Amino acid sequence: MTPKKPRLGDILVRRGVVNERQLAAALDRQRQWGVPLGRTLLELRICSTADLLAALSEQTGIPLVDLDTEPVEPEALALVSHKVAELHRVVPLRLEGARKEVLVVAIAAPAKLASLDEVQGVSRKKIHPLLALDDAIDRAIGRHYRGETAGNAPIGAAESGLPSEEAGPPYIPLEREMDLELNQQLEAAEAAADGRVWIFGWSPETSQALLKLLSSELFPAQVARAEDVIKSRPEDVVVSPLPAMEALVAGGAGFQGQLVVAVKSPEGDLIRAQSLGAKGYVATPVDKDLLLRAIKRCRRAARLA
Repeated sequence: MTPKKPRLGDILVRRGVVNERQLAAALDRQRQWGVPLGRTLLELRICSTADLLAALSEQTGIPLVDLDTEPVEPEALALVSHKVAELHRVVPLRLEGARKEVLVVAIAAPAKLASLDEVQGVSRKKIHPLLALDDAIDRAIGRHYRGETAGNAPIGAAESGLPSEEAGPPYIPLEREMDLELNQQLEAAEAAADGRVWIFGWSPETSQALLKLLSSELFPAQVARAEDVIKSRPEDVVVSPLPAMEALVAGGAGFQGQLVVAVKSPEGDLIRAQSLGAKGYVATPVDKDLLLRAIKRCRRAARLA
């Protein structure tokens, strides 16, 4: 009989990373939002990325890799298309072996054998997997396939949110600085006239990341309570995970704001989102540029209505 694979939560408790009470709280949140336990633990800041990866490595028996520092060979990258990398959450790293018959890949935790089989089929190489967090996979795919920089990383990616102490502020001539300030004031006034962006149903960490993003774009935004969403106006935009809005509507509440929902599966959750009257959709983890475009579309539609 094949031995039962240890559960991630049990490994973390045994290692002393979390206690039983913290694990129970994380599992409750996981059941509520349908996100992986590892990501839930990170969002709640119950454990560090290093502790989580070490536990996942023990659980799967797959070695770890730090994708933010690991080099990627163009020859390896050419063997796996962007579509396959996105679909199966893998990043090709390098070729090994006397005849370069082994493709080393990073795969998102928890690793799926079906994904490794698919990559082996398209690359026609033996696959040697290394384990990485899903957020790190997102950043690596963005860098190597879409040419993104760190500033375009998805919300939820590991980031301090603080500027570098060494970089310092950029130099801007005084007259240019005055022009920028005036433009910002005009854009802020225009944004305020178009209504507020309500952030509803997110974790505290993600809510703060969204507030920071929207503030940088001069959108008047605020974390919302259920009553705020219910009282939203047609010119307001509500940004929320799909389960949070479904729970609100299930209680008999209605709302008038333009809804942008974050869905786990764009294909499978589309009908659910449409039933709520959603005007915009973004997949999780949320891509900043896609979210901003969805909000701007909703605001233009409300202005023209």
